[in-house]
Formats: sequence, C-alpha cells, structure tokens
Amino acid sequence: ERDTSLKVKIKTVEIKQGKVNLKDKGTNSIFKLDGFNGEVILDKIQKFSASAQKISIKKEGWPEIAGDADISLTLQDKAVQINKFVVRSSGTRITGSGEYYKERGNFKTGIDLLVMSVKKIFKLERSGEGRVSASGNVSYADKKILLDLKLSGKFYLQTLMELLKVKERVEGLIDVKGEIKGPLDNIRGTATAALHSGNLFNVDVDLLKCNVSYDNGTMKFSDGEGRLYNGSAKVSAAIRLP
Repeated sequence: ERDTSLKVKIKTVEIKQGKVNLKDKGTNSIFKLDGFNGEVILDKIQKFSASAQKISIKKEGWPEIAGDADISLTLQDKAVQINKFVVRSSGTRITGSGEYYKERGNFKTGIDLLVMSVKKIFKLERSGEGRVSASGNVSYADKKILLDLKLSGKFYLQTLMELLKVKERVEGLIDVKGEIKGPLDNIRGTATAALHSGNLFNVDVDLLKCNVSYDNGTMKFSDGEGRLYNGSAKVSAAIRLP
C-alpha cells in the first residue's frame, strides 16, 4: 500500500506590506506597525530581517512616538544576535547591535538626537534647537538596564528645563562633552560645558566654562569661570530636578 501522506517543510516565510496592532491593557499602551516587510529563514541558524514604514507607540500620559525602523537578527542555541537595529523619527536616529542570551544582554548603540524632534514629541513651546550625539554600551542583567555612554552636543538649556518642568531661569546655548553611567533608574553624569549668551538664576552670562555633574536628582555646575555682562566671576550652582 502506497504512503500518500504529504510532507511539507517550510524554510522561508516572507511578509509584505503587513500591519500589526497590539494593545497592552496592563500599561494601557498601543503599538502599531504599518508597511511591515519581513523575512524569516528557518534553518539551524534562524535568520530574521524586517522593516516598517511606520512604527507608532501610544501610552497613557505620554506623547505618541512615531518613526520607521529596520532590524536584522539571528537565533542560535537560544541566543539572539542583533546584527542591525535602526530607528528613525523626526530627524533623530538610533542604531544598535549586540547579543541577548539567558536573560542577559550587551548592546552597542549610537544615538543622534535632533532636539527639534524632542520638542515635537513633547510639544515644547520655548525656542531652541540643537543636536546631541551619544555612543557606547547598554547592558541588561538582573532585570536592570545599565548605561555606559559618551556624549557630546550643543543645545539650548531652556529646552531641557522645559522638558524637566524646572521653573528656575536657566537658559542659553550650551556646548557639552561628557559621559553617562549607571543603572537607568539611578544614572550619573559628568561633563565639561561652555555656556554662551545665557542666564543662570537671573544673572546674565556672556560666556561660562564649567564642569557639570548629575547624581541623585541634582544637577551641579562647578569650577565655573565666566564673563558676565557686568564683569567676570567664578561660578558654582546646583539645581534639584523633578
């Protein structure tokens, strides 16, 4: 008697112009993908690549975040190798690569942040443009995200103060270079900075060079030497952030 059973082995799955809508009732958030294209290669080493023309994330109490993305990864022996990860939104670009295995991950990342995109997302009203770049490592272990990033950029302090809802007068164009380290819920930062044509706590500043640090919710300006509009001064100050 002949065996007429049909055996099918799928090696590749391809998706074109798909749509995905997910809703998490626990966090009251909505995740959407439009123009989703993807390919999965089912082999000993599984490969996955995908792109989306639009990614949209909505969460109660947060502004909508939208952009487009590309990702390429491989899976082998329960390890996830991210070969390429790119997200673009309103002029801002985030890239990454790395590995995740047994609830531990280590990723290299690069961030090119256009301040105008932050203003657009959070609907900030005060004037001020700029750009901030960061690169380094982001790791995940013991259910904690750890940062080790070098950063540099030039932006207006009043934009940051408006975002953080700080009421004190702190403004001006700042050129900064430094680093951010530590767990995401308790990050620390140090930098050297130059403030141009600004104002610190109602004192007009022509040029101020100083060290800036952030730790435990407090931003400090120390070892500052500056030209004020009425002369020169050594400056130090601290501001508690919400």
